[in-house]
Amino acid sequence: LDVAVISRAVDPATASAIWNRIRAGQRNVMVRSIYSPDARGAFDQVASRVKTDPDLAQTVSRYLSDFERIIKDADARDSSGRLAHTHLISDTGRVYLFLAHAAGRIS
Repeated sequence: LDVAVISRAVDPATASAIWNRIRAGQRNVMVRSIYSPDARGAFDQVASRVKTDPDLAQTVSRYLSDFERIIKDADARDSSGRLAHTHLISDTGRVYLFLAHAAGRIS
C-alpha cells in the first residue's frame, strides 16, 4: 500500500464535508468519485486486495479499530467535537476514510 497516495486521495475540505455528513447520520456518502483521479486506481486495488488477502484485511481492520478508538477518546475529552474533527481531517483520518471505504466499513 502506498500510504502517501492514500493520504492524498481525499483533500481535507472534502474529508471534512464527508465526516460532517457521516457524523450527522447520513449514509451512502462514500463514492469513488471523491478521490483524486490518481487515487481511484489505488482505491480499486486496495478494495480488491482487502477481499482476497487475509493479512491485508487484518492489518486494515486493526488500523480502523485503532483510529476509531482515537476518535472515541477525542470525543470523550472534548465535547465540542473539535479535537475529533482535527483527527478526522488529518492525514491519518483521510487514510482511515479511504481504508474504511475500501473495506466496506463505511458507505
